[in-house]
Amino acid sequence: GARFPSLRSVGYLLLSLRAIVRHPTSRSVQEFDGEFEASRDPWGYDRPDQVQRIQVALAEIDRLAASRPDGTVESALEIGCAEGVVTELLAQRCRRLVAVDLSSVALARCQERCRDLKGIEYRQSDAVGAAAWGPYELVVAMDVLECIRSPSDLRRARDAIVGMLLPGGHLVVTTTRQHPVPETAWWGRWIPVGARINEFVGRHPRLETVRELTTGIHAISLYRKAA
Repeated sequence: GARFPSLRSVGYLLLSLRAIVRHPTSRSVQEFDGEFEASRDPWGYDRPDQVQRIQVALAEIDRLAASRPDGTVESALEIGCAEGVVTELLAQRCRRLVAVDLSSVALARCQERCRDLKGIEYRQSDAVGAAAWGPYELVVAMDVLECIRSPSDLRRARDAIVGMLLPGGHLVVTTTRQHPVPETAWWGRWIPVGARINEFVGRHPRLETVRELTTGIHAISLYRKAA
């Protein structure tokens, strides 16, 4: 009965702790470059689940843009732009878009994909470093916060993102759902995975959660920074 789920929770906790001990820092530039050098589109943006995730997130951004006088977001940041699939779509909705990625390989492909679009700045940076080109009316972090292995690094990235948002600005976060056991475990508050990352972001005192959505395997959240 109750003992089996509890044992599984402990098992997942041990796996999470081992992963943090083995990889105490966030994924490196070399790791990301290696993945992009090994193949085009290593994240599989053409998969149905990825297409659905992007469509749902863009629908939220379209609502924001529609509320603006000229129907566009004034300034936006995309964290982890990869090869530019989402960048290309965001640029059509934003007057100014800063696209950042740790991988120079990905960033070059993003720039090539979006070469005919105006208003895009390409920067090799992580989430914390992106503050240098802010502040922003909108920040988009799609399936990137889960790449941050350390809970302390995740907190640092969250605080930096909130800091670079303009008062009243919005943040879109998507994450890949995980097994229900770690997503509902008591320890998930301190070592968040999957949708618990969204929950962790929403606990920042300057943020209010506007909307929470789910697709088959993704959790999508829209937050607003207090004015």
